[in-house]
Amino acid sequence: MKEIVLHPWRRIVTEYSLWRLARMRRLFVLNVIAWISLSTAIAQGGQSRDPCAGDSTQSAMTECANRALTAANAKLDKTYRRILASTDSSRRRLLQSAEAAWEKYRVAHCTFTSSYYAGGTMEGEANLLCLADEASERERSLRREDKFERH
Repeated sequence: MKEIVLHPWRRIVTEYSLWRLARMRRLFVLNVIAWISLSTAIAQGGQSRDPCAGDSTQSAMTECANRALTAANAKLDKTYRRILASTDSSRRRLLQSAEAAWEKYRVAHCTFTSSYYAGGTMEGEANLLCLADEASERERSLRREDKFERH
């Protein structure tokens, strides 16, 4: 068998071609990942967890946070009343006691959380968003417990 001997300049061109091919593969993989991420974001409608992400002034953000809190409280109240109506009297008292304790916790927790912004313009918005988040989490928790009790 005859061994093929490449001239030095051929070997350099071949090594460069291999390096270039590897680089092109990496770029292709990165492009695929970017397109998947972009299409996922578009499919989700570009929705952000923050309902006030599009607002640009502090007063608009605070007003939006207030609307988010009102909506979260309304949803929580509806779920709470539905569960309260469907429980017996001994458990109803326990639920009412738990809800009163949770409300005290929520206020104390959100006061502490928003104290990071104490004296600043974001303090009120931070408190409202915290209260809304806690109300949404409590509503989900009540729904999970209700589903568990029904099964």
